[in-house]
Amino acid sequence: MGPLLGFYALGEIRRDPQRTGRRLAIGGIVIGLLAVAGWGMAARWWDVNARRQMLNGLAAELQAGLWGDVASFKAGFVGDGATADDAEALAFLGEVSRRYGALNGSTQRPVGEARRPGANAAAVNRYRPRIPYTLDFASGPVEAEAEFIVLADDRWDLVLKFAWLVLHDPELGDLVYPASAAAIVGEASAAPGESDSGS
Repeated sequence: MGPLLGFYALGEIRRDPQRTGRRLAIGGIVIGLLAVAGWGMAARWWDVNARRQMLNGLAAELQAGLWGDVASFKAGFVGDGATADDAEALAFLGEVSRRYGALNGSTQRPVGEARRPGANAAAVNRYRPRIPYTLDFASGPVEAEAEFIVLADDRWDLVLKFAWLVLHDPELGDLVYPASAAAIVGEASAAPGESDSGS
């Protein structure tokens, strides 16, 4: 509104030379344009660094991991997912590859479809959204869920990485990475591959 009102004021001042406030109108235009540019840059930054990550999930990181790049897979996580040893990450990725094959892509499902035991809308932390996805594997679609960390719990630091990933598999058992998140997502098994030992 600032630039629009500023240009309107300049027009009024031009029509009536007795009016004052030309500098104020120019200041309103400049400040308004700077604010619009600032908001535009902030929106662009958010789109690139947060929104696209939340839309795509860990598809790129998971694809890299399935191709053997464990470091790129772990780079999508924060906390235990980032610091887990390579053996744990390889065990998870190996089981994903064995069950489902190559990953072709990921689609975000409506947040209301998240499969959290006992979860309700009031319990959702907007700085740690749990986002449901459909992962498109060579063997077919697999439902998944991941927790995206926007802000650190104890301070106002931007994180913009995932805490954990779970692939829901009613037949063979869910796969969770990192294993320490198994209790959080309601899984009894703490390690990938253990849930299908009886199959």
